[in-house]
Amino acid sequence: MSDSSSDEISILNASILFNRAFVSSSAIVFYDYALTLPTEISEIWNSKASGARTLFFLTRYSFVINIVLTLIYNFRLNPSDMVCRVLYYAWVPWSIFPQFGLYCIFTLRTYAIYQKSMSILAILGLMSIAICAFGIYFNGVLVAPVVYPTGFGDVTGCNYNAGPIVDRFQLVSLILVLVFDVLVFGLTAAKTIRHTMEMRKMRLGNGLGYFILRDGIMYFLAKLLLGIVAIVIFTTPANTTWDIVLPAIGNALTIVLINRLVLNLRQVSHIQEANGPSLATIGSFQAEPEFATNSILGNLGAPLRVGEGEEENTEDVSIYD
Repeated sequence: MSDSSSDEISILNASILFNRAFVSSSAIVFYDYALTLPTEISEIWNSKASGARTLFFLTRYSFVINIVLTLIYNFRLNPSDMVCRVLYYAWVPWSIFPQFGLYCIFTLRTYAIYQKSMSILAILGLMSIAICAFGIYFNGVLVAPVVYPTGFGDVTGCNYNAGPIVDRFQLVSLILVLVFDVLVFGLTAAKTIRHTMEMRKMRLGNGLGYFILRDGIMYFLAKLLLGIVAIVIFTTPANTTWDIVLPAIGNALTIVLINRLVLNLRQVSHIQEANGPSLATIGSFQAEPEFATNSILGNLGAPLRVGEGEEENTEDVSIYD
């Protein structure tokens, strides 16, 4: 009897901690949405239809629906089993759509900067599908909705009941995500370093920092670091606090990063459309790489904006100057 009471108290404490972390992370997401909405209206709403635009809307607004449904599920008082099940399984697809959009954007961005390399598209695409499939199985099969006491008198609420293999399954999923992040970061960094070395051979002035900002490596590094921290915390014994808090905060920060990445890319594309081609060239060498684009990729392969006056700093340079 005491073991049962102890388990209920642990579940209750975990639920309260998760709700606090989730509300805090949701506030971060909505605050960032308010900050970036003017940019979204000017750069995305009036842009041409493309795969990048569709993925942006899918990722950004499916996560908003995800947040709303999660808040309803977690704070619904005295629900029946049926209400919990309906709310939970209505939430499941909206938990997958943001992940699908996010990994598609990272995959297509890497595919674009490698000039539509089919091998990169195949590897990262299959890994993205596997990650999303893991998410569907985890949320739709291994985890089930249940009614639990809230700890406030006779008030009950919706909670989650995980299957016996959920820990091992979650670890495999985290490792798969980490491998994906390492590949994206490594491939982008390798492309950046290679181009930096070529630039230095031509005695051009931009340093490695410029190309790190231009290629968006910091976005991929941030995603990679979140994945590393998630695995470290998950595999650390008796670290239940951060194991509960990190998923709520990490998901929100990841969505904020990907939203800002796409908006930044769109700003650069808008500048290029207004000013025309501005890629610096020296003889037959192109000082800025020509990223692959098409109706699906949109501007996902564009270089990032690294400064307010960047559009004014690129020009055609003669090798004889």
